Amino acid sequence: FYQQQTGLDWWLVCNNKIHKFRCIKPLLGREFNHGEIDCLTLVRDAYMLTGINLPDYERQDDWWHKGKNLYLDLLPKNEFKQVEDIQEGDVILVCLGSTIPNHAAIYIGKQFILHHCPNRLSKRDLYDGFWLK
Repeated sequence: FYQQQTGLDWWLVCNNKIHKFRCIKPLLGREFNHGEIDCLTLVRDAYMLTGINLPDYERQDDWWHKGKNLYLDLLPKNEFKQVEDIQEGDVILVCLGSTIPNHAAIYIGKQFILHHCPNRLSKRDLYDGFWLK
């Protein structure tokens, strides 16, 4: 909350290591703007809050219909791997109107995910039915 009021990046020193925390919008209730504030931004920001910095990637809208596979090409380069049993903090890839994963959510436990769909605010959703398929 205080960091958002300052609008500045904050630096924290722990065990003689410097950690930078980018100033971000709250994870819930964000307006969607592809390539700037979208599901990848939400994943990056949530992970940054845990001390894991993921790079940002240039992305054009509709990249999944233009021969790109952003998530499957880039996540393994950042030490992500496919798992069988979902745990809190895992990233879930979803194919929305495509055979290529073009949406990412974070499993936050107790059958809930955190995600950000186009034309909607970022939110928690129950991980069942539509999202589970």
